[in-house]
Amino acid sequence: ASGAGYGYCRSRLMKLYGAHHPNTTFPAYGEIDKYAAAHPAPDGSSGWFFPDQYELATLCFGTPIDFGYNFKYLNMLKKINPQIDKAAGNKLIGKYWSSYESSYVWHVNLDSPGFGMKPKSDTYRVRAVLAF
Repeated sequence: ASGAGYGYCRSRLMKLYGAHHPNTTFPAYGEIDKYAAAHPAPDGSSGWFFPDQYELATLCFGTPIDFGYNFKYLNMLKKINPQIDKAAGNKLIGKYWSSYESSYVWHVNLDSPGFGMKPKSDTYRVRAVLAF
């Protein structure tokens, strides 16, 4: 099932699952862990996690509601990237996976722009996010 806020839950569940099943790997979640190790999260925040499709759409398009219409404007991205740049971070560019998956994985493409489901065998970026 998909829905707003599930990125944090999925991230924590995958970490817990991995702790009890050391032979199981989750490469995308591993990348979030690497980022978190290099960039400690502020006190009082959720800690870094892998966003779900609605969290990622909101980050890029500005609204989780009807992002099928709003995606082409990249309204939020136009506000967030300058702030990321001021903080000396890596701007959002290219293609990113969300934490939503079934037999395919939901993604955003900021170059075209676009979004949709793609095979897990495709290679995209992942983006660590946090909440306060």
